[in-house]
Amino acid sequence: MFKRLKVIFAFKQLLIVLLSIAMLIGVACNLVYPFENTSSLILLPIVFIGPLLVFFLYRYLKKLPPFLLKRIILIAFLIMVLVQIYVFSAMPATIYHDPFRVIQEAEQVSTGDIDWTSDYFWRYPNNVPLTALVGFWFKLTNLLGLTPNLAIHILSLLFLDSMIIILLMTAENYW
Repeated sequence: MFKRLKVIFAFKQLLIVLLSIAMLIGVACNLVYPFENTSSLILLPIVFIGPLLVFFLYRYLKKLPPFLLKRIILIAFLIMVLVQIYVFSAMPATIYHDPFRVIQEAEQVSTGDIDWTSDYFWRYPNNVPLTALVGFWFKLTNLLGLTPNLAIHILSLLFLDSMIIILLMTAENYW
């Protein structure tokens, strides 16, 4: 049993290290080219102040009983889902600018038309599996009578929120 716990702990430590490396790469990239995007200048103080806020917040949350902490996390998650649904309903135009061709071709795949109308996939072949996945998703949602825009939003909610739930479950086992 202790060996299993050590493996789980080592996996969690590895996950934390990998996510920290990814975050450091993102911060470094934003510091190297800070003037190309003004949002990186706005985020710069948050990057430096953030760890201090997390430290103080952790000290406060550590004093709370576990049932209250679980309730706070559940309420925050529910608020996040409600805000996402509001954003999807209030702003129906998607923010998926680059994948427009992927979505367009996925719509064609879902109707059985697999003739590529552009050379986009010759230049970016890594998007072909994504197009096939979204195309099959569109086939399923077409059976339900959903629009492609709504289908993409549902897929986004499923993947994003399930990832957040997995991270919360991992964090709960870590504490």
